[in-house]
Amino acid sequence: MCWSSEDRRINDCHKVAKNDLHVIKIMSPSDKPGKYSSYFENFTYEDGKEYKAIDFPTGHEWDGYNNDYVCIFTGFHSYSVNCKFIRKTTPEDIVCVYSPENYKKLEYYELNDAVFVDCVIPKGTRYYVNSEGEYVSKEIKVIGKKEVKYDI
Repeated sequence: MCWSSEDRRINDCHKVAKNDLHVIKIMSPSDKPGKYSSYFENFTYEDGKEYKAIDFPTGHEWDGYNNDYVCIFTGFHSYSVNCKFIRKTTPEDIVCVYSPENYKKLEYYELNDAVFVDCVIPKGTRYYVNSEGEYVSKEIKVIGKKEVKYDI
């Protein structure tokens, strides 16, 4: 998965959490309670555990850049709790994630293979956030499965 920002001033997107910051990860369910796996890297997460990225941009470096956007592949990717989650049932049962600011579609997931997981970017953690409500952080703590109210 790639976190991206169209803001070429990448340092404006770079922050340090002043308090615990609640976010949502959408992952694949596991047959074991309290365990999930990420969609793109197939990394296993467990309720109550905190994870730290080994390699993470410092604010002056990033994984990719072109004339249109900056891209970060490392770290833990998540969504703002203010993103809109819209369920669509035709032709498949999917949930679409939309930006809280402009309703731009960010991603979609098949519902039979999606679990919403409440997570925290811990206080003091370096992270990036773009204008669409997508986060990438150096650390993340998994709280547990979250019931999501769909916006439509």
